[in-house]
Amino acid sequence: MCPKAIPEAREKKARGVRFIDKQIPLYYQLATLLREKIVAGHHGPGDRFPTEADLVGEYGLSRITVRQALRSMEEQGLIERRPGKGTFVAGSLSIAERPVFSCSLEGLISTCLCASPVAPEISRVTATPDDAACLHVKPRTALIQVGSVYYCGKEACGFVVSRIPAKFGQRLSARYLKRHSVLEFLERRSGILLADAEQSLRATLADARLAYSLEIRVGAPLLLVESVLRTEDGCAVMRTLAYCRSDVCRLTTHLVRDARARQATDIEWAYRGCKGLAE
Repeated sequence: MCPKAIPEAREKKARGVRFIDKQIPLYYQLATLLREKIVAGHHGPGDRFPTEADLVGEYGLSRITVRQALRSMEEQGLIERRPGKGTFVAGSLSIAERPVFSCSLEGLISTCLCASPVAPEISRVTATPDDAACLHVKPRTALIQVGSVYYCGKEACGFVVSRIPAKFGQRLSARYLKRHSVLEFLERRSGILLADAEQSLRATLADARLAYSLEIRVGAPLLLVESVLRTEDGCAVMRTLAYCRSDVCRLTTHLVRDARARQATDIEWAYRGCKGLAE
């Protein structure tokens, strides 16, 4: 007697996607993931949406969890269930029609460091272990923190947090920041000459505070641009964390072929914005 074939859904379930945060309900994580797929254009308005069975097989979750996620998306107006026909992406979906703001990596970094914050919040905090490592101070050292939402038109597109040692930011005020940036304060008011900055980019997820500030869901994907500014003698004076919404911001870079490598076997490319490359 031949053994019974393993149902397709069960076979896929063994290879299901791992949901990393067990403290957040699985249906909520799935709904957030599916929503981002719609925002990214994988499913356009009016397109047929995957069935419960398809999602069970693809993500390795129970039918009850998938059903909860779809119900949540339906309540938000993301999808429409049509009796006898199936589930479809909402035809009048404002999220899918939202304009995407495109900017260069240089432009984003310049905005994060040089723009004047909108309704900035200034507070006194203590250095986290990461702050301490970046700013070369002891953990729990007093820092001045400036946090603000940045906008592209009327759309909140990013939340920027800047932290500087308290000894450099004693005179920093919200009134000054209405017209000037933290960078200007350091150079013009504090007399600190900045020489270079180190940047890194990585993906992250929105926590409750970021979700509230940017009007997005908890767990929504964000791009985090971290910058550490230093003086000529290598003293780190400011750490900036810029959280950018992935559904309204698109970063672009321009790479050029290194002339010295055109005849080589390896393909080498260089970032056009780097010093020394012709514009």
